[in-house]
Amino acid sequence: MFAHLTPRPSPARCQYQACFLKALPALCIMALTFLLSAPAHSWDALGHERSAALVFDQLTEQEQDYWVAALRHHPRFAEDFLSAMPEQLRDADNKDQQRWLFARAGYWPDIARGIPDAARAQFNHPNWHWIDGRWVRADVPLQGNVYLDGTSLPDINGPSDSRIRESRLSDNVLTALVTSESILKQPLNSANAQQQAELAIALCWYLHLGADIHQPLHAGASYHGTHFPEGDRGGNMVRLATRGNLHSLWDQALRGSSWEQLLSVFEQLDPQPSAQGFTPGTWLQESREFLHADVYTAPIKNQVLETPANTDEVTVSTEDDYRNRMQEISLQRVALSAARLADALKAMGLP
Repeated sequence: MFAHLTPRPSPARCQYQACFLKALPALCIMALTFLLSAPAHSWDALGHERSAALVFDQLTEQEQDYWVAALRHHPRFAEDFLSAMPEQLRDADNKDQQRWLFARAGYWPDIARGIPDAARAQFNHPNWHWIDGRWVRADVPLQGNVYLDGTSLPDINGPSDSRIRESRLSDNVLTALVTSESILKQPLNSANAQQQAELAIALCWYLHLGADIHQPLHAGASYHGTHFPEGDRGGNMVRLATRGNLHSLWDQALRGSSWEQLLSVFEQLDPQPSAQGFTPGTWLQESREFLHADVYTAPIKNQVLETPANTDEVTVSTEDDYRNRMQEISLQRVALSAARLADALKAMGLP
């Protein structure tokens, strides 16, 4: 569990510092572009694209070339990637374009929510972005549900990663992430256009879901017999006194932070977590621990419990210390997701 959130110097991460400093001009362009992106869904465009950009910068030049070349076989590459590229990048260095395309891939599953109806049914998978809080297994013993009153719901026993790969069981953030990773590991047949398209799509989902599973409110929900008898949909039904809801507050936690802050957290990560390899159950378990300790805090729960039964909406307020802690956690979770995804991608090797 990494709840200490006190970054420690890491020689394994410091090796990337020169690469980051060289990339900062392009990253500044990207940061401006991200702020103009579509509305938030999970982490939001800024969080997903920053995470994917960090993944890109850890890859070797050969790996970068391979994965961006694979991405060009995406069935909607022209519509959702090339047409959206900012003008200032169209004549930029090829590596800057590659970084932008790779970052765009990390956000693409949210873009798929808004594509035309006929294509949306093929590419959009709403259930892949989250997981039922009751879903548990040996490496995920903690339910993601916070029960404010009444009796807890029974566990849903989830399958192992090996069984998911065999059955192509993709019905939540963890199972879809495992399936995406397994597709990326398959030997690529350059003569098989369908497989090339599937790999490009899987890369987008891999980058996206690897970030989503590190967002605590994608790991469970709160339940209340009167206000949320079927759950609060990961905080979406908990309104804020200012605007938005609890889920959107966490999705947009990186807004107001800088690239320098994220890079500082990333460079100082303890290398031990990423050395565990591709272990999505561990990542989900961590998110649920943060969900219980830092999302649904005692003040939040008390405000829900004090809401009159005849009130249509539950509204809560958050203090500065809550928001500061949220941003601290979110910076580390995004940085950690990038470190882990890159390490897992590098471990696959190239054909």
